[in-house]
Amino acid sequence: MFLGIAWLSGHHQAPIFISLAATGTWVWFSWQDRRLIRYAALFFVFTGLTSALQTLPTLEYAKLSRRWVGVNDPTPWNVKVPYLVHNQFSTTPATVLGIIFPGLEVHSDPYIGAIAFALALLAVAIWFKWPIIRLFLFLGIAGFLVSYGGNLGYHGILYALLPNVDKARTPAMALLIFSFSFAVLTAYGIDALREHKPAQWIQRITWVFSGIAVLVLGFTLCTAILGKSLTEERVITASITGLIGAAVMFGYVRNQLTPRTMSALLGILIYGQLTLTFGFLWPSRYEKERNPYLHKMSENADLARYLRSRPQPLRVDIDSQLIPYNFGDWYGVETTNGYLASLTENVLAVPSYEHRMQNMLAVGYYIGAKPRFDDQQILYQGAHDLNIYLNPGVNPRAWTVHKTKEVQYASEIGSVIMDPINDLRQVALVLKGNKNPENLQTCPGPENTAITRHRASEVWIEATLQCRGLVILADTYYPGWKAWIDGKPAPIWEVDGMLRGVVAEKGAHKIEMRYQPNSVRLGAFLTALGILGAVGLAGSQRRVVNPPGTPESKR
Repeated sequence: MFLGIAWLSGHHQAPIFISLAATGTWVWFSWQDRRLIRYAALFFVFTGLTSALQTLPTLEYAKLSRRWVGVNDPTPWNVKVPYLVHNQFSTTPATVLGIIFPGLEVHSDPYIGAIAFALALLAVAIWFKWPIIRLFLFLGIAGFLVSYGGNLGYHGILYALLPNVDKARTPAMALLIFSFSFAVLTAYGIDALREHKPAQWIQRITWVFSGIAVLVLGFTLCTAILGKSLTEERVITASITGLIGAAVMFGYVRNQLTPRTMSALLGILIYGQLTLTFGFLWPSRYEKERNPYLHKMSENADLARYLRSRPQPLRVDIDSQLIPYNFGDWYGVETTNGYLASLTENVLAVPSYEHRMQNMLAVGYYIGAKPRFDDQQILYQGAHDLNIYLNPGVNPRAWTVHKTKEVQYASEIGSVIMDPINDLRQVALVLKGNKNPENLQTCPGPENTAITRHRASEVWIEATLQCRGLVILADTYYPGWKAWIDGKPAPIWEVDGMLRGVVAEKGAHKIEMRYQPNSVRLGAFLTALGILGAVGLAGSQRRVVNPPGTPESKR
């Protein structure tokens, strides 16, 4: 169940590596005892059920979209992420020192601290005969080796042989497996220290930590004599706290500390060492050099306030060079551009950056230092050299047409849209060979369309038609959107390459569109089934015992 919950996190990269580790673990134990195969099957069934709320909609989206992975053009789902991308996001051999010294990460941080690492090695030294110790030692080493990606051959084997490993384009993220495994070994190390008081091993740890501290402090002294400063002061702190940790262990084996006091002190020191990474990565808002974008994000609040005062819904184009963050996400304003990982293919097929296309998409405003197009008119001067410009020729967000024009191939949609001979206010483009709207009628007289409610998953339109026509909404067509006209279900048609349209008869109508994808509904049902089933199965177990092959099973 918990692996399925990991998939619910929203990003696929870490769950892929966790799934590889879990699969390897089950294969290893099932190879030794074939009776475990049925439990492995049950494990993966519950993983699939629990993760369905995320994986089913993701699979649906993946087949209809392209992803930017680190090469020039976005990549479709059925094409492997090129291995050169994995090479770019691999760790390097020098990162092994980052296990005990903070600040030596490349794309992902291996740091767990010298004390935690020493305790993990202590568990391995004392309890190596136990399968559970060997398992987590192997998983930790394997995770570290896979993180090297193109710098070592192991990740390449997984990339070549196993499906979807290529989608996790950052091999460095496999360090997650190393960190998790050694966290478990660290806990076992504290137990081993409490039970065995291994004076010989503690003496070795003390000498190693002392040597590291002397080297680091000596290097610091030399740089100070030369008039230079150590750029990474966290290394000094890590060395000193490591030396204190060794002293605590040494004091315990000499019966100077109780087990509870020793455990508490080591826990405090381990936490302190961990703050050298996660605490360091939380810069204050006043550290402008470490927060280059935070102040820019707050500087443009006046622009967002002005846009919210305009008639809604609206859509904005942004100069991304001057606003290097997702303005729309930050301020809750619809934009046509921003930083994102992927985009549906129908949106990619149209030239959304062109003036004519932006007019069709109802992009009524532009934010920049100067107008992007000649006909744009300044509306508002911002406080930080950015202005809001009006696009005077923009289409309404919803309108009605009574004619369609077939386009031979999807790749031609963009050029047909840009051809000024096609009046997109009067005709809708449809793809030849698809099932398209039929029996539209032409008629004189005024018609009206107005959006009365617009939310991310719900749109209401009031439309008055003189005869049977096609009501178009300048929002993205995507499976899962459903429409009702006057309370009766109606099909949604894909028109103009990427927009949504519904056919309405003569008269006044209330059109409702709601995003209700079957993939989400089915996924929610399966996820609930998986969680409830796992909880029920766990509750039916009357007695919890430690699994064979663990130190606890022999106590």
